[in-house]
Amino acid sequence: MRVLGITETCDLGSMYRRLLAEGHQVRASISNPLASGTMAGLVPRSSDWRSELGWIREAGDDGIIVFEAIGFGELQDKLRGAGFNVVGGSAFGDRLENDRAAAQRQLAELGLNTASTTEFADAEEAFSDLAIRPDAAF
Repeated sequence: MRVLGITETCDLGSMYRRLLAEGHQVRASISNPLASGTMAGLVPRSSDWRSELGWIREAGDDGIIVFEAIGFGELQDKLRGAGFNVVGGSAFGDRLENDRAAAQRQLAELGLNTASTTEFADAEEAFSDLAIRPDAAF
């Protein structure tokens, strides 16, 4: 199996090491400069994950791209559309993660019980609401 990890910080470094120990091929592309030393020398690196797409495609069904963070949903959808096996989120998943009120509405539409929510335009409005209703935070 070939695994390409696209990550900001290499939080899944121990998983990559385990895959390597089991004989799989792994490359990680770490975007956050502050994490450049994470697993350095232990997990093979790629400075440009896009240049590794051919390597993944050559593996066919045994090629997997793993995204470690949210916020890449549209890109993940495009890669899936191009025939890649992608582990990670989606544009819809990013929306649910980043817009909790929208996620609550979606769950309610599906018939699930949800917590009450209040949307605020900014932090000042939220603090004003807490001053009026201090128990609302609990």
